[in-house]
Amino acid sequence: MARLVGRTLQRDDRTAGDRMSFRRFGGVVFDCDGVLLDSNRIKAGIFRDILAGHPGDAVAAFTAYQQAHPGLHRRDLFAYFFTEIAPQVDFRDQTDRCVSEFSRRTLDALGGCAAVPGALELVARLHNEGVPCVVVSAAEAADLAVLLGGRGIAHRLGAIRGGDRKKADHVLDLLAAGVIARPLLYFGDSRADLDAAEAVQARFVMVSGASDWADGAEICRRRGHDVVPDLRDVERALFAVDL
Repeated sequence: MARLVGRTLQRDDRTAGDRMSFRRFGGVVFDCDGVLLDSNRIKAGIFRDILAGHPGDAVAAFTAYQQAHPGLHRRDLFAYFFTEIAPQVDFRDQTDRCVSEFSRRTLDALGGCAAVPGALELVARLHNEGVPCVVVSAAEAADLAVLLGGRGIAHRLGAIRGGDRKKADHVLDLLAAGVIARPLLYFGDSRADLDAAEAVQARFVMVSGASDWADGAEICRRRGHDVVPDLRDVERALFAVDL
């Protein structure tokens, strides 16, 4: 059997069973917050705590902006607050201080954070089946390595990439380096994940149960993408039409 890869028709030697399972994919991309860890609400609370010294209406405006732009890097969020919502002359210093404080607090708070149901088991299964997995997140890569290492899955990931670049750019670099290959499966919970998946032509799956993207499930379904509440029994949900 042959399949189209880019503009090239290539022989596809996978078995029928492979084509009806995760083994059909050359790589799986995971976001972290809301996909692997049930951490979005905890992080939202930390943002509010750090900004608690500012007027309540300014903090409320920040929260509304954050919820309208899920997946933005913490530095971009704090910079927006100190330049657009509560402008500060020393906004760069204020942003740097808040970013450092946010990193310290999240490492403390997320150490005992619950995993999204089925997430750790899915990563372990994919690793055991030889399907390359990577994490691409808006969080800091160093923080991700600590948190995922503490969950016992960091060694099962081919790469952990943070918010220093756009998510699609990270994925394209990992493809070019041969860490992952097409076709790709992408698990995310935000507009940034959806945009990245579409940009790299990955099959996108929204994990909705721990997401703070209010209308994300509706938008994803409307665009023809899969939506699952968590990562338990996700294979049946994704491949039922093929079985």
